[in-house]
Amino acid sequence: MTKHIPEATKVSSEKSFDKLKDLAEEGHEKKNGRLNDTIAAILLSLAAIASAWCSYQSSIWDGISSRFANEAGQYEVIATEHSLEDSQKRMADAGIVTRYMEYLSSGKQEYAQFMLRTADDNLRTAIEEWLKLDPVNNSTVLHSPLLMKSYKRPYLDSAVTFREQSSKKNEDAHEADDISDRYLLLSVALAVALFFAGMSGTFRHRRLQFVSILISAVIFISVLIGIIRQPVGS
Repeated sequence: MTKHIPEATKVSSEKSFDKLKDLAEEGHEKKNGRLNDTIAAILLSLAAIASAWCSYQSSIWDGISSRFANEAGQYEVIATEHSLEDSQKRMADAGIVTRYMEYLSSGKQEYAQFMLRTADDNLRTAIEEWLKLDPVNNSTVLHSPLLMKSYKRPYLDSAVTFREQSSKKNEDAHEADDISDRYLLLSVALAVALFFAGMSGTFRHRRLQFVSILISAVIFISVLIGIIRQPVGS
């Protein structure tokens, strides 16, 4: 014998089942919502810390670049001073050589020897080696002892050295400036990650929240890899 179930009881049972289903779905959404909020909060915290670090490193490398640029300027000033000293020294030596040759050609040996004594060891050695080559009768000889290899130009050599150091410091300054710019670019990217992480909390739809958090996480991880690859200034 079949037992008859009242229609009202069936409807009540269906409503109860639907209500339980709705409660279960609501609980699931709340659970997912809390998870999304937790992940978003973590991303916001980490991205904020990383952004502060990038800004800090950018300012440090900017200072390093300025320091290198100042050092390059100082080396360039020294190089210019030594170049001027070399020119002055060379002009003075050229005057001694000219007067020495004039006295020597006119037979004034005493005056010629006097001029030779006024020359420093470097110039005197160059003159003596030049004369040994018989420049009067040998057309292949250089026309001045100042062109001899034995004639040293220490001021010019130091000027070249300081100019090379200036060039190296300028390269270091440009490299440090590039690093500072890269850190600044990373901080801008982190600002985008912060934006998407913050926006996730404004969406009611969980899927939109998830997409926003995912975009933020991808940007943050990419930036984090970039930060690891950058040198650390101090």
